Amino acid sequence: MASMVPCRVREALEDDLPSLLSLYAELDQEGAPVLSEEDAFALLARIQSSSNQRIYVATVGGEVVGTFALLTMDNLAHGGAPLGLVESVVVNARMRRQGIGTQMMRFAVAGRRGATS
Repeated sequence: MASMVPCRVREALEDDLPSLLSLYAELDQEGAPVLSEEDAFALLARIQSSSNQRIYVATVGGEVVGTFALLTMDNLAHGGAPLGLVESVVVNARMRRQGIGTQMMRFAVAGRRGATS
């Protein structure tokens, strides 16, 4: 891995939607269905209204370069510690292997335990 590029991880905003859709396109195979911008805005609003589901972005110099979704669930195991499920993880192809994914996962683990960054 090259040297780690510091990034800021924060909750996704509506203004991030074009960048999110571009990143998600890197996950899907060519020809996969694509959400319309209208449907994507509606879905993001529904996710944002959920108390246990969030979409985060990683930014470098203000540019969105990565994203992941985090679902936090109640859990009877492990002394009731919440359970986190991370999905839809992607870092922009030109920014990969620079530690951004690692920083996003560290944020997810810390956030799942109730910490904030």
